[in-house]
Amino acid sequence: MMSITKDMGLLVLAHLFPPVCLACQRVEGVSSLTLGLCSNCHRQLDLLRDATCPPLPSGHTGLDGLLSRWAYAPPFDSVIQALKFGRLEFLGRDLADSLHCLLTEQQELDIDVVIPIPLHWHRRLARGYNQAEAIASPLAKRLRRPMVHALRRNRSTRPQALLGRRQRQVNLRRAFAVRRFGARRILNRRVLLVDDVVTTGATLVTAADCLRAAGAQSVLAVTAGRTPTTSGFASKPT
Repeated sequence: MMSITKDMGLLVLAHLFPPVCLACQRVEGVSSLTLGLCSNCHRQLDLLRDATCPPLPSGHTGLDGLLSRWAYAPPFDSVIQALKFGRLEFLGRDLADSLHCLLTEQQELDIDVVIPIPLHWHRRLARGYNQAEAIASPLAKRLRRPMVHALRRNRSTRPQALLGRRQRQVNLRRAFAVRRFGARRILNRRVLLVDDVVTTGATLVTAADCLRAAGAQSVLAVTAGRTPTTSGFASKPT
């Protein structure tokens, strides 16, 4: 009875406040919206044919691989912006479902623990929550693996996309640390590192290096989006 009442309530709300496409702002029925997009905008999503990235330059051994689902371009950028700044947490669940499918397709399910890329506490306080965690939490449930806040961000860093190559390296120097309780949870474990979008790749590499130094057996990263300027990654060590 309660379920019927809840469903009726949702139908009434949908009638009074019809959903608006995050990209084109067009009103469309609930059933036709996916990732907050109307059917027309959803068809324009650029699903990456090759979910794995090209090999990393030599010397980057901390990160074993990276998988991404979509190109970070319109209309997908509207989805990420809504997740980050609109706090539309249902988008995190939708993205997690897609990333679970991606991991299954790529046969990358040998995972012991899921770790979101952390925000510095200043930024998290201002934003209200961490978008990477909004994806990682439901993804961990789908994988039936624990999500652990093993990493902390030591300092607030400038956006990597705005910096040159040398500046990126300096920007992220000692940016991450493994929490004391986190070190026990990752020792000899296969880690899945989760973020919303990869741009330069430096953030994931730095975080992975930190986890490997603390004893993680392997680190695979997965992101919902990947920009065209992302530097090379390998799906497996080379």
